[in-house]
Order: sequence, then structure tokens, then C-alpha cells
Amino acid sequence: PARGGVQGSGSIYLIENHADTSLMTLRYAFKGADIAVAEKPFEAAGRHFGAGTWIVRKTDGAALSRKLAELDLDAWAVASEPNVASHKISAPRIALMHTWLSTQTEGWWRQAFDKLGIPYDYISTQTVARNDVRAKYDVILFAPIGADNSQLVLNGLPLWGNAQPWKKTALTPNMGIDETDDIRPGLGASGLAHLQRFVEQGGLLLAAGDAARFAIDVGLAPGVSVTEKKDLKVVGSILQGVTVDEAHPVAYGYAKEFAMYS
Repeated sequence: PARGGVQGSGSIYLIENHADTSLMTLRYAFKGADIAVAEKPFEAAGRHFGAGTWIVRKTDGAALSRKLAELDLDAWAVASEPNVASHKISAPRIALMHTWLSTQTEGWWRQAFDKLGIPYDYISTQTVARNDVRAKYDVILFAPIGADNSQLVLNGLPLWGNAQPWKKTALTPNMGIDETDDIRPGLGASGLAHLQRFVEQGGLLLAAGDAARFAIDVGLAPGVSVTEKKDLKVVGSILQGVTVDEAHPVAYGYAKEFAMYS
């Protein structure tokens, strides 16, 4: 297996960004470190570093080297900070929001976070309906719902008959990750207002798949629309991607042309 580590000497560490997901693991492993990301390419330590390179300061070099080896990442130690525009990156407080309609699809996202060692709170749309979430979270990830029906997410299931609890009991001992007395209520008008306020106050809402359609349908992404796929089917295909805006932070670590798997 490839092994990473630190090359050179100095108290400033430069870590190239090749869009490795393990960079997220590293960020949360060193929450107290002062880390900035370069906004433009630069030269240092006899190497060319691209936009998105991490500039790490105020950290234990030995501990960093051990973690880099574990994550198969490389760093170059330098004596002085490179002269390049940069901005700091934090370790954001993350919530993964789910509905009670289905928890199968977003379970894969929870597994990915667990494997990467990224801390998060697992909250439901009912939690958001009851609480102002901006004070507690910087990022809300709304993973695929598994029910392509925005009104169902908003309004929930019909409230006739008895409540439908999802709770840990002697008969259901493995239901402890989240609980509710009744799975039927949805996000509701109050929850939508809380999400709108979350975004307005600087929170980042990430929605994927049918959750992205929900964000568009309820007006959380003005100016964005869905293009219907019609007869196009690319599932299982390898596609060629082209980076349009290389200066955008989302594009850090990607080449001008790259392959992506659907």
C-alpha cells in the first residue's frame, strides 16, 4: 500500500489537494490546527502546488506525520508560509437530516461519514420543524430521500388512525439512532421556515438526488431548475467531466478534464 508522510523540514506543512475524501478525516482529526486553503497555484519547496492546497500551521508535526501515513497523504514541510491568497477552513458542525418516509438510501451516506471519521448529528425533519438549527449547525446535509415527492416531505403522511412510533423498546432494541413518537408529521411550514432562516444566516444546505428536487420545489434554490432526463440513461456509465470554473472551491483538486462514474 502507498504510505504518506512529511518531506522536508519546517513548521508550515503543505498538503496537495487531489480531491481525496481522506482530507475530511484529517481536518476533523486536527480540529485545533490552523488550516488555510490556497486560492491559486504557487511554487514552494521546489514543487508546483495547485489551487486548493492546504497550508497547515500550529500543529504537532510528529502527530501530523503519523496521521498522514495512516491516510496515505503527503505533506511538504517549509520554513515560511507561501505568498498566495488563501482562506481558512474550519471543521464545520454537520447535521445529516432525514425524513421518516424512508431511511434506507441515506443510510449509505451515514456509513460513509462513519468510515471517514466525520462527526455529525443525525436529525429528522421533525427536529428541524421544532428547532432553530443555525445556532447548532454550520452544514445540513439532506441526503437522497427515497421518495421523489416534495409535498410528502413537507406535509408528511396522513394523520388518520393511531400514531406510528419509531422507538427503541424491548422488542425493537436496535432503533436507537433516532426516535419519534409518530413518523407521520413531515417538515411542515415551521421546518421550511427554519431551513430558510438557516441558509439566510450563513448555513450551508447540501441536498442530493431527490432531496435536491425538494430544495428546488420549495424555493430554497432560486434560479435552479431540474432538466428532465427523458430517454437518457447513464447509470453504470463512466462519463467525461470538464471543469468550467477552476477557481471555484468545489473544483479544488480536480483536473481540467476528469472521469466520473454514475
